[in-house]
Amino acid sequence: MDVQLDFSDVTDLAAIGTQYASQGLTFSDNAIALWSRESGGRGNFAAAGGRTLMTYSGDEAIQVGIAETLPAIVAGQLTLRYTSPHLDHTIQVLDGTGAVIDSFVLPKTSPNLGVGGEFDRFQTVTVEFNGDGRSLAIGSFANQLGIDSFDLNLTFAEPEPEPEPEP
Repeated sequence: MDVQLDFSDVTDLAAIGTQYASQGLTFSDNAIALWSRESGGRGNFAAAGGRTLMTYSGDEAIQVGIAETLPAIVAGQLTLRYTSPHLDHTIQVLDGTGAVIDSFVLPKTSPNLGVGGEFDRFQTVTVEFNGDGRSLAIGSFANQLGIDSFDLNLTFAEPEPEPEPEP
């Protein structure tokens, strides 16, 4: 399963929630889309990388749920294109009971003090994990992390179920 998201189909300041449930992912209530100012939104970044970021308001992290209906996961790869000029953040991979099976650091990015906004310098990080990861916790401090691109690739112990045909 490979899910690639750029959040461009979510309106400014709207909760992401179940927007991508059909792709096997749900996002906590604090995960919101943020448009760049150039695109008519309130984001402190230029639209050059993409007009929409995922950020979060409140709590310590964005929780990303992976559908329980999927077969057992043996490995995964997460690639994020993100900006965070003030703080390091973490990515935690959790199993179905909430136990952490792996943890990674997202290092802070350099600030852009010029045109566009301080959240205008992005970097890409790819992390790999082993085990039946059923959720991700991404972040450490609200409103200090923007994710422009989210790509999650999962390897299953058995073949992925075929979608039910539509009537």
